[in-house]
Amino acid sequence: MEKFPVQNLVGKKIKTLNAIGSADSRFWKIDYYENQIFHKGNPEVEEFNCSFGLNEPFVFGFDDCSTFEIQIVGICYCFSENQLSCTDGNGLNIQAMNANILFKEVLDSVITDIEIGENISIITDSGFSLDFYSFDSNHTGISLCKNNQTVKKLAKECFLARIIPYSSYLQENHNTGSFFWITPAIESDDEKSWYGMDRASEAQLSIEEDAVEDELSEYLIKYFDPSIHKICRTFEPYEYDHWKSNIYTYETMEKMIADLEKDGGWDNLVIQLKLMMHHYPNYKFIEFMGP
Repeated sequence: MEKFPVQNLVGKKIKTLNAIGSADSRFWKIDYYENQIFHKGNPEVEEFNCSFGLNEPFVFGFDDCSTFEIQIVGICYCFSENQLSCTDGNGLNIQAMNANILFKEVLDSVITDIEIGENISIITDSGFSLDFYSFDSNHTGISLCKNNQTVKKLAKECFLARIIPYSSYLQENHNTGSFFWITPAIESDDEKSWYGMDRASEAQLSIEEDAVEDELSEYLIKYFDPSIHKICRTFEPYEYDHWKSNIYTYETMEKMIADLEKDGGWDNLVIQLKLMMHHYPNYKFIEFMGP
């Protein structure tokens, strides 16, 4: 019988860890936004279980430059070897979590054992293990453990491990699901125009609503100019509205883009916004329209 592939990990030294694609954190998504610990609490005191869920594989990179991917889908274990570069390991998608920060305790440690049951435990000589489990039909759960107990970490440390994932949630064209729509726009006197604007619909981008609500809205609120919204609204108050048309001049967009570049994590969105304004110079605004 061929050797069960995950057992090939025993004796390997871990050099890198990669959480591919978007992650549903078990600490910041719930506790950060619902309990608002970073707004009202003390991030130096709050502690959370060091675990999160991933809907794409988790990749180990080893000192011999080999790689190993693990994903649990429902009751199925999925493994692959050497599918990705040991220096990249992210596949096509931007990672949402810097696993090298969050799980730094296992870096440069040697895998000493693999326990396979309902969960998969990757045990290392550091005294820490990474436990993989299925917490719903679509997500692989990952926890940092010691002595079979999930490790708790300071909220600030967990927060620093995140990478804003939402530029990978960007799609071309119009997605009719739970997405925001980003479109070049210009004033229109046509009675049939929507919100008094004509739009270059062929250039439209769609970005997941959660990305806007959780992260991008900070920038949209900061640069919202109520004076220009009399153009596209016939009602007051003229303020940022998650569910309505929000327009920004190209000049304002340049300032917003500079902030996005400075803060990082929005590379795809920044590139697309720059291209949008470059290819549609006769339009005056970029519209962010809620679902």
